[in-house]
Amino acid sequence: MPGGGGRGRGRVEAADQRPFFFEGIESPNGTIFPDALLDVVMPFLTPTEWKVCSYIVRRTFGWKKASDRISLEQVCHGIARRDGSRLDYGTQLDRKTAIKALRGLEAKGVIVARRNYSDARGYEPTTYGLRFRGQPPTRTLGEKLPQGEDGLVEDLPQGEGDGFHDGPVDPLHQASSPPPPALVDGSAPQPTPDPTNTSTSGMFRQDEEEDRGAGAGADEMLWATVLDRLRQQMTPANYQTWLAETRPLGRRGATLVVGAPSAFVREWLQARFRLLVRRVLQDVAPDLDDVTFAVAGPPHGSIDKTCYPR
Repeated sequence: MPGGGGRGRGRVEAADQRPFFFEGIESPNGTIFPDALLDVVMPFLTPTEWKVCSYIVRRTFGWKKASDRISLEQVCHGIARRDGSRLDYGTQLDRKTAIKALRGLEAKGVIVARRNYSDARGYEPTTYGLRFRGQPPTRTLGEKLPQGEDGLVEDLPQGEGDGFHDGPVDPLHQASSPPPPALVDGSAPQPTPDPTNTSTSGMFRQDEEEDRGAGAGADEMLWATVLDRLRQQMTPANYQTWLAETRPLGRRGATLVVGAPSAFVREWLQARFRLLVRRVLQDVAPDLDDVTFAVAGPPHGSIDKTCYPR
């Protein structure tokens, strides 16, 4: 394993400096890696940009997230668990090379970045994610700040448990103090709500609310049947990852609106599985023409209007 220029617990131990030889994979599990990165993006990235991009994909899509807080130390040297074992080895790039690669990825529109700030610790590890189509590019990494190295502020003391966990965690809530510049939503962009929907209930017009209440039980039974058929046509891993936690939210004309547990799952259902789901849905309920997906809140809570698709 090649060495890096980092320090502290992120450094690869001397015992790992022998020539690298991979023993082979144990199982064909993996991270969703968008084809566009291989087909369109890779030819235009430098080798170091490609390494950093791949690490961000692993830390985000690999944990079914659209973005994650990743310190510069982790980009360079990976994550060690509290017991000393390694979750990953990062990119093994030195800090200046990693910073240059991150800036290049942002400048080329491949990733978006968001600085995080709290009163207690000041600037904290930056949130990174791949940029979804329609999501505006950011210029976070090119902006100078009063602290940090080369405009990046990831050089924070590694306290106990800071960055040494079994997997990426959900982004933390930000402090009430003024946020740092160039904030970008860490989730995939959501479509604009239907401007013709003037319901004061937040989702449906009043008459549609009454119809939805009467048909909620029927939709639940219908969706259970659809899921049962989809389960037989998909691999267990795909079904469990993308469809197991979905539920019907109601109907909009001849379209069934299905709730997904996160924006990331919604994006993949809409892009990759919509045609399959629609075909099965039409077999079960010929009166329905289409299916669409929205980000759902708690099962008995309300749906945020901004998450409801056109």
